[in-house]
Amino acid sequence: MNKAISIKLLLAAIFVLSCQQRIDVSSEKPKVELALHRFFNAIANYDYQELRNACTADYQLIEDGSFWTVDTLIEAIRPMEGNVKIVYSFENMNATIEGGIAWLTYKNKAVLTSKEGGENLEWAESAVFRKENNVWKMALLHSTRLKTKEEK
Repeated sequence: MNKAISIKLLLAAIFVLSCQQRIDVSSEKPKVELALHRFFNAIANYDYQELRNACTADYQLIEDGSFWTVDTLIEAIRPMEGNVKIVYSFENMNATIEGGIAWLTYKNKAVLTSKEGGENLEWAESAVFRKENNVWKMALLHSTRLKTKEEK
């Protein structure tokens, strides 16, 4: 192979590689974390359409060994609507992003308040997100309930 053809092939390979979409992890991490907050804000606001929008069509929740869909989740929280205020907070957030898939691990704390009183709940969770049409959506949430200080 002559030198001119080798240089052309090398330049073509560099061009092709430079055109491939690259994910800037530092800029995507806040977007993935925002997707997590979008999901939980939808629950706290009892905004079922926003909750559906925050999830992929094949979303699955594993809650203490039970398998739920977004519809199962909505039916579980619907009876609290208008009666229970929910405030979520997150600790120890770790993110990993590889291409169009991301996952977070974190501790989730919720404060539920109603006319009857309040309750503090905690979970260890991992959430998997998939980028669809340039938007991060939750595809899987694995949640394990932790005992609070009051329950220990």
